Amino acid sequence: MVGCDSVVTLNLTINAIITTVSQNLNVLTSDEDGAVYQWLNCPELTPIDGAIGQSYTAAENGEYAVRISKYGCEANSDCYLIEGLEINEELLPLESIIYPNPTFGQFEIDFGDKLEMAIITIRDLRGKLVYSEIVKGKEMILIDLDSQAGVYYIYIETGEKVEVFPLIKQ
Repeated sequence: MVGCDSVVTLNLTINAIITTVSQNLNVLTSDEDGAVYQWLNCPELTPIDGAIGQSYTAAENGEYAVRISKYGCEANSDCYLIEGLEINEELLPLESIIYPNPTFGQFEIDFGDKLEMAIITIRDLRGKLVYSEIVKGKEMILIDLDSQAGVYYIYIETGEKVEVFPLIKQ
């Protein structure tokens, strides 16, 4: 056939890796879901042993980034500054216990001692507040977390003292 034209249809999918990070106090969370993560010390970008979850809780001041692997590609986030973490004998943790963990929703927080006042907040991996309560004069509280399955962070604040616990809801 002379003079025939061809039509070519191209379906192109571009898979971009989201390299932004949400920061909530000393907890950094990659905004990219369902990837492989490696948290890094900045500026050298050296891997942090065992820091391979979507979130990383910094234990010391510094700059941190995450290397994200997805779609057969890798990308690094910017470096995020964590500061203000100090070890001070007066500010040591309250030694609270959370059980059961993992939970199906209902769990207890045992403060280990009767607290004058505490603020309990629970946030999801993106830092969204899902629960908040002010507790006065209690040694233990029962919480029924009515939210979807996933990993959450419980913050217990008493004046200058703050504890952060991961909680797994099944």
